[in-house]
Amino acid sequence: MVVAVPRQNPQHFQSRKVGLRLRYTAIHDLTGDQVDAEDSSGHSVSAIEQPTRMHTDCLAGAITGCDGSFENLWVLKTQSS
Repeated sequence: MVVAVPRQNPQHFQSRKVGLRLRYTAIHDLTGDQVDAEDSSGHSVSAIEQPTRMHTDCLAGAITGCDGSFENLWVLKTQSS
């Protein structure tokens, strides 16, 4: 939403931008999943995915939101022209 508010000089306007964003984000971690792979001789094999950086950081408590989380953002921006 943009609102134009006249100031003392009608040639100048002040616009205000207001925004609200709500978003849920979930990232699937592949640790422990069975995946298709290729061995060193070029043959197709099945393999178990090793722990990812996200997995180890979640276990260590270095990052949050590992089971999915909401991103809430409120923006109020005033701009003169």
